[in-house]
Amino acid sequence: MDDTQGVIAKIIKRCWEDAKFQQRFVSQPNSVLKEYGVDVPADLEIKVVLNTDNVHYLAVPTKPGDQLSDASLDAVVGGAISPTFAHKIAIKKLTGMGGPGTHDPGPYCIPYPC
Repeated sequence: MDDTQGVIAKIIKRCWEDAKFQQRFVSQPNSVLKEYGVDVPADLEIKVVLNTDNVHYLAVPTKPGDQLSDASLDAVVGGAISPTFAHKIAIKKLTGMGGPGTHDPGPYCIPYPC
């Protein structure tokens, strides 16, 4: 896990434990990330959404520039929603977002590993 992912994992854990902090992270994510040492460019807007038991958000990444070949693009896109992930959604409700210790940590856990 790179350093930014580790920091984001700490922020998410604190959000689970502190409702006021969670509210501030949702309303001012760039400020909170900066407080934790994450350098967010001034022209980059971060939006934070909260999953619920019945609604889970899945971000679609921006399309890479022309520097990727079709084969490379297929590999990137194929990795975003793998058949295994789609199958997991189809057969099992995503309960893995409920908090520490509520599920099996694995590649579907956000942040990974939890």
